[in-house]
Amino acid sequence: MKIRKMKTAILSVVITLAVIGGVVALCMYNAVIGISVMVIICLTLLIFPIYKSKKLNTVEKYIASKNSTIRPLMQQIHELILLTVPNVTPVIYQPLLFPAYLLMRGNQFYPIISQQAIIGNKSICIYPHSPRIFEVFSDRIQKYMNNGSSEIFLPVDKPLELDLIRDILLFKMREWEQ
Repeated sequence: MKIRKMKTAILSVVITLAVIGGVVALCMYNAVIGISVMVIICLTLLIFPIYKSKKLNTVEKYIASKNSTIRPLMQQIHELILLTVPNVTPVIYQPLLFPAYLLMRGNQFYPIISQQAIIGNKSICIYPHSPRIFEVFSDRIQKYMNNGSSEIFLPVDKPLELDLIRDILLFKMREWEQ
């Protein structure tokens, strides 16, 4: 864990120095060096997410990459989903790099639920992929920060309400069976 933080800190310092160096070179009328440094920075910023996505290619690796506060909570949600929904396929949703749980019906995958550690590790966001959930479970969801249609933010400083997540999953399963 400390090595990863050190690598991130080193990368941040290198990018910051490169930006400063590029700006200084441009200001000193050495455009060739300044533009070269800026191109390297842009390529680094474009390639880093691709590099990170290759490292976090499974839900287990995603959860393991989180800090000790949020990791056990995400693991509990992950295990609950696997136990509650038979034949669910956990995947990393590539554009945003967070866990999604898909159910295959026929030859199509349908999203059941997704979870994400919010930056700052203050909450876990679950996405039930159904605005109807917010109508059916409105009395239970209202105590959590949510946007009323797609996101429920579960604070990490309080016990997880696993019964709510289980009920959402069971409701989604009934919804797909109809």
